[in-house]
Amino acid sequence: MSLLLNRKIRGDVQIGVWKIEETPAQLLKMLHLTPMEEKIYQTIQNEERKKQWLSYRVIIKKLLNLGKILDINYDKQGKPKILNHYLRVSVTHSGCFSAAILHKNKPTGIDIEKISPRIKRVKAKFLSQQELNEISDPEDLETLHTYWGAKEVIYKLQTLGIISLRKHIYIHPFDLQNTNVIYGEIRHENLNCLLKITVERIEDYMLVYSVDKTRECDQ
Repeated sequence: MSLLLNRKIRGDVQIGVWKIEETPAQLLKMLHLTPMEEKIYQTIQNEERKKQWLSYRVIIKKLLNLGKILDINYDKQGKPKILNHYLRVSVTHSGCFSAAILHKNKPTGIDIEKISPRIKRVKAKFLSQQELNEISDPEDLETLHTYWGAKEVIYKLQTLGIISLRKHIYIHPFDLQNTNVIYGEIRHENLNCLLKITVERIEDYMLVYSVDKTRECDQ
C-alpha cells in the first residue's frame, strides 16, 4: 500500500496516513533500521504492533523522500524524535491505520482512532463535567472520538509532562456538521494557551491533528 494520505500544509507541515496491508517482512524491506531500532523491534512480540511500529517509520521515510537511514528514537516522555534530522515528528496508530505528522520547527500532535461504541463507557474519564454538559449529543460516536483525539493531540504536543486529559485539557464546543476545525486549551497552573485542531474521518476512523502551536504555548 502506498500513502493513503500525503498532504503538505503551508509548506512546513507534512501529514501521512498509511493503511496497513503488508506483513512485517514486507514493511521491513522498505526500511533500513539502525542497530538500536533493530534491537527494539526484536522485543515486539505482537504481530499487529510490529506492523504499526514499522509502518509509521515507512510513512516518515516516504514523506521526507530521503535516501539516508533515519534514526528514530524516543525522548524521556516516550515521544518519537528523529535523531539525524531537524524535523519534529508525532505518530499514531490504531487497527489497520498508522499516521505521522512532521513540522519544521514546532512540536505538534496527531491521533487516529477506530470509531467504537466502547468510547461511551469511558467518556467520563477524559471529559470534564463542563464538557459533558456542553455536548449536544453525548451518545454520538464521532463527537466523542473527536474529543478524545483532540485531547490526545494536545497531550502529545505539550511539554509539561504528565497532565490530566480531564482536568488540564479543555475542548471548546463544536459542530462537525459545519466545520472540521475545533479549538482546545491547556489549562494548567504553569501554562495556558489556545490551539487550533483539524478533524477528518477516514473510513471508520477519526483522524485529528494540530499544526498551529502558538508562541504562548511555548515554555
